[in-house]
Amino acid sequence: MKKDIVYKKITKDSLPNILFLHGYGQNKEMMMPLAKRAEKFANVLALDLPGNPNNPLIKIFTIDDYVEYLEEIIITYKFIPDIIVGHSFGGKLASFYALKHPTTLLLLAPSTIKPSFSLKRFLKIKLYKVFKWLNKHQIIKKIPKSLSGSKDFQNTSGINRATFLNIVNSYLGKKQLKNLKSEIYLIYGNRDKEVSYTQMKKFAKYSSATHLIVISGDHFAYIINVSAITNLLFEITKEKLWKL
Repeated sequence: MKKDIVYKKITKDSLPNILFLHGYGQNKEMMMPLAKRAEKFANVLALDLPGNPNNPLIKIFTIDDYVEYLEEIIITYKFIPDIIVGHSFGGKLASFYALKHPTTLLLLAPSTIKPSFSLKRFLKIKLYKVFKWLNKHQIIKKIPKSLSGSKDFQNTSGINRATFLNIVNSYLGKKQLKNLKSEIYLIYGNRDKEVSYTQMKKFAKYSSATHLIVISGDHFAYIINVSAITNLLFEITKEKLWKL
């Protein structure tokens, strides 16, 4: 396992461990503004997840493969997390991990909940499939870019695209959410266009130990609210310290 895919800082063995998971198409550097500040009161570990340019995929991954990979990282680096901070896909991964290993979660706009049905999106997918068939049979030269899916989808191919589709279509249902025994803090930007407020409300409704906090910003709202989120992390870790 490549050493440069992980950033690990142990300040004191008696301090809580915080694991940071970035979103899809991002890297551990996106989480470093939070991780660096958290070093003052916790041990931290941030990593490049498979599918990152620094940690390329060698096979098609499912969400279960990502959970297994995370378990391997935790064993390899001897870093059992007391808290996991995850953004977007990183938040989804943290949620699936916590089903097997109850852990306090601080989730930044996690893509854990299936979006509500959208007729516009449904028709767009159907049109894309029609144009894909026409393109395959050389009836048209190319598929209109407006129908070619999200930027993340367009920027993938091969095993990366298959993995992307696997993780995008993996969600926790009502029953699984009710089985989440962890304390969860949901942070949501009020101008987020990637994850809806309705999805966050569903998460909080079915997972009883969940606190939903709305802040100013878009899908990356945590970047402009680093101080506030760090303060929240500090308050959570204080509670962990009291239990030691």
